Amino acid sequence: MIILPAGVIEKMVATASRALPREAVGFLAGREATAESVVELDHIGDDRRFLVTPQSQFLAERQIRQRGLSILALFHSHPDGGTHLSPEDIAFAARQSWLQVVVAIPSADPSGYRLGVWRVQERRATPVEWMREPATSPI
Repeated sequence: MIILPAGVIEKMVATASRALPREAVGFLAGREATAESVVELDHIGDDRRFLVTPQSQFLAERQIRQRGLSILALFHSHPDGGTHLSPEDIAFAARQSWLQVVVAIPSADPSGYRLGVWRVQERRATPVEWMREPATSPI
């Protein structure tokens, strides 16, 4: 299970909205099972696949460590798509232990977003329960 405070969800959705029609990508950082921060990554992929620069990932990971947090998940958006992981997403996710959060965001009405959380092991994606928690402080 992962706990997603309202502010974290709002920042993921805002990031995904700004990136439309392209995918957005970033890390969710926190402690134990609670996400506390969204760290955006520089997306250099095409409209339907995310790709980040190694420098962007390195700097984000360093920032997360310096704040005493851990990477809990990688999030990315599926513009006008669903919350399930694509075969490419699964192949990528098989290399890390992070959870995968998908923000399915309709370009016509970003407020109609949906979230899916997945764990990938042995090239199989299984859904992970998540809980929305009211925001207690700004992210």
